[in-house]
Amino acid sequence: MAKIFVRAEHTLLVNEAGLITTGCGTFTLSIDGIVFTVDVDYGNGRITAVASDVPISDDGLNELEKRRSIKEATNKIASELNGITTRLTAAPRNVISILKYHLGHEFISEHLFSSGSTEWSKDQVEWKHFPRQLSVTAETRWVVPLANEVIHQVQEEIDSGISPLIGVRHLHRARRESMPHHKWIDATIAAELAIKEILIRARPELERLLLEVPSPPLSKLYGSLLEHYVGERSPYLSRLQRGVELRNELVHRPNATRIDGQEAIDYVDTVEAAILHALRLLYPKDALLKWKYERLAGAALEMSDGQ
Repeated sequence: MAKIFVRAEHTLLVNEAGLITTGCGTFTLSIDGIVFTVDVDYGNGRITAVASDVPISDDGLNELEKRRSIKEATNKIASELNGITTRLTAAPRNVISILKYHLGHEFISEHLFSSGSTEWSKDQVEWKHFPRQLSVTAETRWVVPLANEVIHQVQEEIDSGISPLIGVRHLHRARRESMPHHKWIDATIAAELAIKEILIRARPELERLLLEVPSPPLSKLYGSLLEHYVGERSPYLSRLQRGVELRNELVHRPNATRIDGQEAIDYVDTVEAAILHALRLLYPKDALLKWKYERLAGAALEMSDGQ
């Protein structure tokens, strides 16, 4: 087992109003037995994190010496190297979170900082870049043009007294959110609110049951209750159930669970498809809902089946 030095420099992210205070400070914290020193410089908008005596296996050190990407390493070595960089990011995140939420430094963005260079050294003299594992996410959105046919379909919705669900606001917020953690939570809230609204529209006498007493779990709302009152179970049931379980972990143990960006995007699509499916059952003649659901349903079902 060898030991190395590691350091990383990040850029502090601020809201549109900009930085509203100055100053700098140095903090230390221990993560899994490794002591990190975190320097925060508001004046330059920089955050640095440094740690010494970081344990690493001989195979891991050999991998670093090759300067290969983590993607090319074995799963065991990749996990070890990713663990080092994860801690090197967690240290400043813990510090900046305290500054933001405990000191009321609201000018700091929810994203806290953007990751910069990460380096390692055996002697603190010669520093080398730490290999990083990159990921790419893709999201597709459709915008319906306001053509004559669409105008007619919108008018039909107005004439039929169909109005958007309040829960869809959370769905749109989930789409705009760039942090996978919050994207997942907002999407689950949208799923919960939307199905209650749909069931109440189908059977108004359910309103008190759904809103004033502990609600049935999402699996029952999109499962047996949707089938009983609207006619069909959701084909996205298993994916939604997993979504709730993961949301609960994110809320109660936010630092113990990490969400992949693409997984969060796919989950938002699944939630939207589940909501649209239920709306289609409620409003089977609505042309706009039919068109939108058919555009989204295929891909969302494939994602659900793959879980």
